[in-house]
Amino acid sequence: MYNDKTLDIVKKIGDIVGVYIDDTQSGGMGSDGGLYTYLDAFLTEDDKDDVINEYLWALNSESGRVRAEQVTEYYEDEVTYIPYTSEFSYGPYTIKIPYEDLLKKIKEHGIFTFSDLQDLEEELNPCDCDLDDAYWGGDYIDDAGAEYVKEVLNAELERKLHKLEDDENYAEKIKLKKEFSEFLKKSGFGFHNWMKKWTSGDGKLQFLEKDLDLDEKMITFTYNGEKHKTSLEDFTPWVQGSVLDLNECVTVSKFRLIMETVGDPLDINKIAIFDFDGTLMDTPHAEEGKREWEEKTGSPYPHRGWWSKRESLDTEVFDIQPIKSTISDYVIENDVPTTYMVMLTGRLPNQKDQVEDILHTNDIVFDEYHYKDDGDTLKSKLNTIVSLLNRFPNTELIEMYEDREPHAIAFEEWGKENDVNIKVNLVTKPQLDFK
Repeated sequence: MYNDKTLDIVKKIGDIVGVYIDDTQSGGMGSDGGLYTYLDAFLTEDDKDDVINEYLWALNSESGRVRAEQVTEYYEDEVTYIPYTSEFSYGPYTIKIPYEDLLKKIKEHGIFTFSDLQDLEEELNPCDCDLDDAYWGGDYIDDAGAEYVKEVLNAELERKLHKLEDDENYAEKIKLKKEFSEFLKKSGFGFHNWMKKWTSGDGKLQFLEKDLDLDEKMITFTYNGEKHKTSLEDFTPWVQGSVLDLNECVTVSKFRLIMETVGDPLDINKIAIFDFDGTLMDTPHAEEGKREWEEKTGSPYPHRGWWSKRESLDTEVFDIQPIKSTISDYVIENDVPTTYMVMLTGRLPNQKDQVEDILHTNDIVFDEYHYKDDGDTLKSKLNTIVSLLNRFPNTELIEMYEDREPHAIAFEEWGKENDVNIKVNLVTKPQLDFK
């Protein structure tokens, strides 16, 4: 039950959070559960429950009143003597009966005690009536009750509207909820209304709606039965099904909203994969790098290893430049909307901020960034390719850019063995004059 004022409030809320009730795709307020659909879209779970509970409380109160009145009226029409209460009477046996009628009954039945009189209950007040049917079979609410329910609903909706108007962070939180739900639906997730639970298409990933913390932008979920907690930004690779299947860490471009990493996976027909060291960027190798680090800092290099250490990407020490030939290919690949752009490196997750800062400083941005946690680099990269193919089933070509010839050969051989169209571009001559 709602009125024009309800529509006006809902429209104002929709304008703030980007949910428009005039959109025919939503079914409109008049559809079955129409208002609930909007509440679910533009309020947090707690605030949605506030509106629903206030509405139901008012509806139950008024419908109970109307039904009780109907039962009373029906009963009074059917019985001979109306039930009577006063400050001196109590219990279910009190009735108001004319004195003449009472004397008549006493004489007819030879009654001498009040107990005997009580035994005449059914004869005094016969009622062959179905009170249960009278309660449920009549009107469940009257005009006055309906107006009251609408007033309660509108008052609660207005409180939520004022909350949205007064708190910009709250409005942004609602928008994030809406965008995140759309992202899940595009990713093949299903929502169980009764359990308030999201489940991935393969059933591996599940979480309850209450486990989504919009204030902290964190989410708690289970993947293959194991519980995890992460930020919404880092949740994308879990949704896309890659994290637990690989010995690697995956991040999504910081320059893109989580909901915009990819429109429809079925639209992707090509995946472009770029290595980092010696392919995208001319990073120093261990021998000359350690020597230069010691010369620049005046201190001994503190580690035995190189590629896994943050010192190897210290831009205060090294002038790390992009490789011109690869960047030209990157620009071409990045300009095609149906190509998914991936940076795939054997570097470790503890270096991801350095890697991405170096790339972004040179205007090089990818859809995803993959890092190896442990294990063999080649095996990790092959596992990544499998994961990408599972997520983008319409891929016709994987084009890779790699500086290590053994890896390039292994990628192409794997493609032939698994009937996957892989083309590897071997980067052999860095050009350092790129500006």
